Amino acid sequence: MAAACAPSRVVHPVHGAVTPGTASGNNGTGVAGTLRHVLENSTLETLLASQPQPQQVRILRSHCTVDQALRTLAKHRILSAPVCVVADVAPHDRHSPTWPANRPAPHTLGFVDVRDILCSFLNDVDGLGLGEMNLLHKMRLLEEHGKMFGKTELGAMHTMGSDGAFMQCGDGKMSLLDFISRGFLASQCASTQKAKAAHGKTIHRMAIYDKDQRIRAVISQMDVVRFLASRLPQLGPLVERTVTELDLVQTKIHTCPPETSAIVAMGLMQDEDVSSLAVVDHNGKVIGNFSVSELRTVLPGQFGALALPVGEFLALENRVSIASRSNAGSRRSAQLLLMSVAT
Repeated sequence: MAAACAPSRVVHPVHGAVTPGTASGNNGTGVAGTLRHVLENSTLETLLASQPQPQQVRILRSHCTVDQALRTLAKHRILSAPVCVVADVAPHDRHSPTWPANRPAPHTLGFVDVRDILCSFLNDVDGLGLGEMNLLHKMRLLEEHGKMFGKTELGAMHTMGSDGAFMQCGDGKMSLLDFISRGFLASQCASTQKAKAAHGKTIHRMAIYDKDQRIRAVISQMDVVRFLASRLPQLGPLVERTVTELDLVQTKIHTCPPETSAIVAMGLMQDEDVSSLAVVDHNGKVIGNFSVSELRTVLPGQFGALALPVGEFLALENRVSIASRSNAGSRRSAQLLLMSVAT
């Protein structure tokens, strides 16, 4: 299988202050101004220190197989990890799927996550005529192809690094406002079409590396939101605003009925570039949420389960009713909240 990985995105260090535009004509005052003030006076170092436990960064090697990668992600209960290319490996280290975080990782391919792996698998089985098969035949075929796909090295996958990037942070003194503007919101804040095309898709996570090319931490949009949630008194009237007042409500919702197979739902998410679908009954009522998070524990040898209807799959994975609490919009809401500050 030929390698077809997109190069990793590197966001260059920031020199000097960032002065993003103000939201809704606030001119730096009011709700948006208060939030900017908190972010401008907080640093990456402060955010990392506020986390309950020190980060244990997991870095995957490019020669790591899909099966090894999914097992590593599931073991550590994470959805993604940076991937590095290591040319010279000691014999006793050769078969390890991970790279020590305390050692330099000068050549990175990008991030790999469960979604990237499943999208790559979808590309592999495209054209097999799955829609014309009965359920048992489809499950057997997906399981067989899943086992073969599990032996694929990450460096040979069709897709990788769809929503992660890398940034040199030095000593961690960079303000969170600079970090958000130059990192997560780089594509939204780009002033030209050329710049937007260079950044590509929305960035949801940033790997922070030091001057010695060691990855110190991985910070997600939700990490920033949790940090702000721990400082509610500093946010003043913002905490009293509703999501509607903050213009964080999404009106375009992507849905599927519970009879939709998980693999078809994954195809819909790939086509629409979303990370979740609202599962609705025949009356249009939301009865659950199907997302990439539901698939994080599925190993290649179990890909036959992707033929199951979404309703049964959710019940099987969660061991609860399909009407369980949904968090479909959490990542998108986090992104919109950050955009309201720096755009």
